[in-house]
Amino acid sequence: PMERAAYYYSNNCIACHSLDGSPLVGPSFKGIWGREGKLITGEDYVVDADYIRESVRYPERKKSVGFENGVMTPYPETSIPDEDLDVIEWMKTLN
Repeated sequence: PMERAAYYYSNNCIACHSLDGSPLVGPSFKGIWGREGKLITGEDYVVDADYIRESVRYPERKKSVGFENGVMTPYPETSIPDEDLDVIEWMKTLN
């Protein structure tokens, strides 16, 4: 639903994360749910709710290979509570 996409637009995620598969400063959100990759630490990751939640709150903790120079504003739990992260449900639908 579009109301879940409101977070993407109102917090300007669109500036760095596309919806069409093209990488920008950050990875595209197209097909992001379940995506596997490698962090700059060498660890593997899978995009799930915990990964998204941590990436929104503490973006410096889990930088993906290829996006080492990206700088994202952190949105700690005090500024965006769990119930406001409905964007996660929306991201599951972006294929």
